Amino acid sequence: MLEAMGVDHGCEVEICKVGSPCILRTGSTRLGVGREVAARITATVTVSA
Repeated sequence: MLEAMGVDHGCEVEICKVGSPCILRTGSTRLGVGREVAARITATVTVSA
């Protein structure tokens, strides 16, 4: 489901809002995902300068 919305393996995603819904941004697209979906996402944290 996330791949259909532009969230592919290895893409860069920013967390805009934690909670339910969790708001994610990838590129110019913002997505709201429910708690169940957000709990299944695995991410690597990077820090931008």
